[in-house]
Amino acid sequence: VPVASSLRGVGCEDCHGPGQDHVRDPVKARLVTVPGEGVCVRCHDGVRDEGRFDFERYLPQVVHGDG
Repeated sequence: VPVASSLRGVGCEDCHGPGQDHVRDPVKARLVTVPGEGVCVRCHDGVRDEGRFDFERYLPQVVHGDG
């Protein structure tokens, strides 16, 4: 699925929360591993994503790192 140009450049912290404390102590400072739909719709708002977002369909397609 092509990414709308207005959503390019979305980083880890946009979905998983601030990471500075996690980098210092990954055991104590946990990140959100699977954000809920409420997090996603902050960017996938029907306008910036050109109305294509469907949480149930998109979540399995999320690829991280080199994957």
